[in-house]
Amino acid sequence: MRILTDRKIWAALFVAMLPIVARAGVDAQVRAIVHAADLRQAQVSLFAADAATGDVLFDMDGDEPLIPASNMKLITSAAALRVLGPDFVFKTELKLLDPAADAAVLCVKGDGDPAFGDPKLLAEHGYDVDQLLAAWVAVTRNAGVRKVKQLIVDDRVFDRELVHPDWPTNQLHKWYCAQVAGLNFQDNCFDIYVKPTKRGRSPIITIRPDSPFIETSNRAVTGKADTFWAARKLGSNTLIFHNQAKHERVTPVHVTIHDPPTYFGRLLAHRLDQAGVEEMSVRLAEPDERLAQGRVLHRHQSTMPVVLGRCNKDSQNLFGEALMKRMGHEATGTPGSWPNGAAALRRFLHERRGGRGHRRRQRHEPQQPRAGAAAR
Repeated sequence: MRILTDRKIWAALFVAMLPIVARAGVDAQVRAIVHAADLRQAQVSLFAADAATGDVLFDMDGDEPLIPASNMKLITSAAALRVLGPDFVFKTELKLLDPAADAAVLCVKGDGDPAFGDPKLLAEHGYDVDQLLAAWVAVTRNAGVRKVKQLIVDDRVFDRELVHPDWPTNQLHKWYCAQVAGLNFQDNCFDIYVKPTKRGRSPIITIRPDSPFIETSNRAVTGKADTFWAARKLGSNTLIFHNQAKHERVTPVHVTIHDPPTYFGRLLAHRLDQAGVEEMSVRLAEPDERLAQGRVLHRHQSTMPVVLGRCNKDSQNLFGEALMKRMGHEATGTPGSWPNGAAALRRFLHERRGGRGHRRRQRHEPQQPRAGAAAR
């Protein structure tokens, strides 16, 4: 039997304790960060483990079950990287189905892209929504189209349950409750700017994108306080403006768009009409309708890194929900929905749990994601 000297024993104990000492150091740093954040009455539950070894890196009340809120976007994003892949590209296409000289048939084919027409992402490349629409109009005219018999919007990559039934009805006009569609545009929100006039008179309201075909009701007045707010009549795109406007708004008020695919079809038709392209009708593709392959006139693409960055850095709920539905479509080949998206997310979590487990004893089973919880 080999007997260690005192020095060797202490050396062995020191080496064995290094992971414990290191973890204690990380724990202290994490707790210091949380304390410095001054979260006041908020509850915090943090846990991290090495994905390769299962070693616990830090544990701060990690067994305390809490609502994940927007942290759920991280799980949804991880699942999307697995199901869709890091090189996945969303493609929104403008197609010429029938180039008949008397009246063509156009189709806008959606891919569930939440970044299509996103003002912030466009601005990063020196563009805005009006320029995007102008480009679509230009390629249509360059294709020789002067009259459109039909403009068909094919949004069937997703189902048409645009609002989850668990979302609060009295908040459905808020940007964080934007509808989730197979064709999304401008974060599925109107951007509303207000400019005061004379005291007691109606302020000047500007809506972006410019949409003269929608109805508005201006109940706001120019007053002593900045209490202006806007809402939308449920089930329609009728916008209602309330209260007082004192100063001109530099940043917009966001109000959700109802039925984004139909709205975008009408908006594009309006811009085509302004450019001299006569338009006959706008409609959504029928559920089982077979459309001609057609010729792609224009394709807008959004990469996975761009979508994930906007989703998580800016906590954009629409992006998380769209990723969830897109996973559902990828996994089933049927229209993406909250149920089949949640199923894809559950499979991802089960796969991860089936690998090397961490070394911490589980006292609570993790809750499975429910439909409509991709971003919240």
